[in-house]
Amino acid sequence: MLQTPSLTDLEHAVREAMMTSPLSMYMIAKRSGVSRQTIYRLKRGEGVTISTLCAIAIVLGLSLSVQDNSGAKHDSAHRTIHV
Repeated sequence: MLQTPSLTDLEHAVREAMMTSPLSMYMIAKRSGVSRQTIYRLKRGEGVTISTLCAIAIVLGLSLSVQDNSGAKHDSAHRTIHV
């Protein structure tokens, strides 16, 4: 069975990408439209919103997708939304 990543897993992936990025914390904040305080909260492992994680992930060049496997009837068997 496929394991679903948690929000904590996403935070960890974004944090790792942020730490290895050539961009400064200031530039990541500026380009993602969040405050430097938010960047530092994420860096310290404190929680941030999913929208903040998505904004930072985009700046860092990460690809995110959400897949609906709920069993609800859709036009296709699985609906994927790429962010």
